[in-house]
Amino acid sequence: MTLHEVTKMTDLQEFAKYCSEFYSDVGIYPMGATHEEILIATGVRMQDCKNMKIEFCGDSFDRESVRDIILGNRI
Repeated sequence: MTLHEVTKMTDLQEFAKYCSEFYSDVGIYPMGATHEEILIATGVRMQDCKNMKIEFCGDSFDRESVRDIILGNRI
């Protein structure tokens, strides 16, 4: 594993934590999102970004997209 891959994994974990601070049971907007739901939705969002040839930045727009993916998966 390269240093770059480790950094990417660390960034992914930080982004998942960021999302959890908003959407977990005790988040700012509590919706009971689990760590697993967040990681799955993040993967979907990252793939969507790749398909659309846009950058995944890990910002609030990506966070809200992850929220929408989680909600869509729950239907």
